[in-house]
Amino acid sequence: MKINYYKEDLKFSKKITIRKMMNHHYRKSKYFSSTYGSILKITPIQGKTLQIKGVDLIIDFENGRRIYIDEKVRRKWVKYKDILLEEYHDYDKKIPGWLKEGQLTDYVIYVKLSTRKVYILPFKILLLVWKENYENWWRQYGRVLAKNKWYTPKRYRTSCIPIPPDILLNKINDKKIELRIKNEI
Repeated sequence: MKINYYKEDLKFSKKITIRKMMNHHYRKSKYFSSTYGSILKITPIQGKTLQIKGVDLIIDFENGRRIYIDEKVRRKWVKYKDILLEEYHDYDKKIPGWLKEGQLTDYVIYVKLSTRKVYILPFKILLLVWKENYENWWRQYGRVLAKNKWYTPKRYRTSCIPIPPDILLNKINDKKIELRIKNEI
């Protein structure tokens, strides 16, 4: 099993070329402009305090709205056919991954560099879909374990469930429709 080095992954995601590419995407995104309006400012988060709460980036809009983004950049140059949803940050200690209650995240932006695909995943709906489908997905798609090394010499294993993008996106869209209907009743 290959080891992922968190520090290296974080450094990569903060590279100026990746940052410019992502900022360009946010500014050109029809989803954000139609939902929130024009972007005033994009602020990458440097400290761990907000990042632990699921915030890598803050986007401020001209109309005064603000959203919190958790960026997931899959940088390996392999054409993955899934989106990895983190089940446990530390599998052996059963410490939940980034899909958990209490996060400040508004959107997870999942980027697959190998295919140049960017998925905009509304966090609260993603969390509902995760809770409803976790057992079935785990049985159907299995679990991917990866060894990780944090800032300390300690190593741990992260577990993720690999979900085909079309399955995940359909579940998210179905949940959006369901929630709209409930709100109209």
